Amino acid sequence: MSRRTVIAAVDGSAESLAAVAWAAREARLRSLPLHLLHARQERSPLFSPALSEPP
Repeated sequence: MSRRTVIAAVDGSAESLAAVAWAAREARLRSLPLHLLHARQERSPLFSPALSEPP
């Protein structure tokens, strides 16, 4: 059993979608599993631009 895996992170940006396409091709060429990680940034109210702008 191979422990090698192709991994790509995706956050919805054009760059990450291109990385996913590249990773999928590499995984297929090497007959390896592909794991995708979805990343997102939590929006904290403490750092919200709406709260930091003057009224």
